Amino acid sequence: MKKNIALVTGGYTGESVISYKSAENVLNNLDQELFNVFTIDIREDGWTYKDSTGMIQTVDKALFSIQDGGNTITFDKVF
Repeated sequence: MKKNIALVTGGYTGESVISYKSAENVLNNLDQELFNVFTIDIREDGWTYKDSTGMIQTVDKALFSIQDGGNTITFDKVF
């Protein structure tokens, strides 16, 4: 069974540009056969995730989970 990985990127400072580049590099190098990778974008206006249909969804910060395709997804690991 594939593990769910939250790939957290962004931030509230100018360093977010570096975070986005780093996340892209990590995403390109994680084995998609072993992991389901979900990119979580952290910005001052909220924490979001682009679901499988391309819609922007809000991250549930209390449970650190997302909704995708009607399913609640929780994470095994955070990168």
